[in-house]
Amino acid sequence: MVKASPYVPARPTLGWAQLGSRTRPLSWHPFTAERVCWTELGRGALRLAARVLGLEGAEVLVPAYHHGVEVDALLAAGTSPAFYEVGARWAVDLDDLERRVSPRTRGILLTHFAGFPGPASQLRALADRYGLVLIEDCAQALLSSDGGVPLGTTGDASVFSLRTSLPVPHGGGLVFNGRRGYQLPALERPAPGATLRSILARLSHPRKLRSPARAGLVGDFRRRLGRRFGIARARGAPGSRPDEEPALGASPLMSRIARAHDLAGVAECRRRNFFHLLGALRGVAPPLVSELPPGVCPLFYPLWVADRDEALARLRAENVEAGEGWPAFHHRCDGIEFPEATRLRHHVIALPCHQDLGPAQVAHAARAALRAVRRDRTWRSRAAGG
Repeated sequence: MVKASPYVPARPTLGWAQLGSRTRPLSWHPFTAERVCWTELGRGALRLAARVLGLEGAEVLVPAYHHGVEVDALLAAGTSPAFYEVGARWAVDLDDLERRVSPRTRGILLTHFAGFPGPASQLRALADRYGLVLIEDCAQALLSSDGGVPLGTTGDASVFSLRTSLPVPHGGGLVFNGRRGYQLPALERPAPGATLRSILARLSHPRKLRSPARAGLVGDFRRRLGRRFGIARARGAPGSRPDEEPALGASPLMSRIARAHDLAGVAECRRRNFFHLLGALRGVAPPLVSELPPGVCPLFYPLWVADRDEALARLRAENVEAGEGWPAFHHRCDGIEFPEATRLRHHVIALPCHQDLGPAQVAHAARAALRAVRRDRTWRSRAAGG
């Protein structure tokens, strides 16, 4: 009998043990921040930050390499996003950014990609020089620090997304730094049905449950709840825009699941898995990042491939759920103006290295990635030779 390949999920999974385990105090930033507001989503935290900081009607400089939801959040807050170049290794082009500062500019958004620190201190100095507001986007950088400085403590404000790193149903965070106090509106909690629907969606995947029998039971339970309480309905009216959606807070269940984690262990496991992938792949596929600095909690391993879609298909065929990265520019951004960001979108995929993966899964992901890269090179070499 042929042994099945290990399954490598793209994100951390939620299990029964996490729902029922004891909670513990969270001693990591942003959980220990003096002024933190928990929101339903990270994009909601960014929209709230822009409004509280008074950026409505002003220009905010945003990385040309972006997901797109952060641009939508700034638009929903009434700002006018403009863009600056990000190099092929996630490096911010500081000269390009400074050239783009105009009389309309009032803010800068700095993204810490995959948990790796961006030039926060340099942008802090630039923002102070021009009288601008600096917002750190730490949606991919939960538990990361730049040496001994936690990411998200340098800007005037920082935003986090818990659900990118932890198996929570939702969760965003907004932290304000500095001495100035801000009046935050009271946020309603999300509807219990929406929270429960999100949790059941994480539990009902057979592979995430690691038991098809349990998956069937949970799937049946989810359908019954949907009929009883209407939790299968999506929140928001069809065609509603992001700026029409209410700003919501976080549910107690989000905090409950987060507090069931050993955050130091999460960071340690992610670093260990990243080192394994780096050692296995750096000789075949030139790494986007060649080292893992102290304090960095990597969200994923950025693998540079010649053909993104082909590599993703090969990995998924071997039970490895790699992420597609950020393949498209927001419609407000002219990609032709940013060739380096275009290269990132065409060639970088996200190989999982999260805390839910054991040594066998990480080793399988590394072998599958090696095969995908080598096959791609072989095919291209033969095609070039006719």
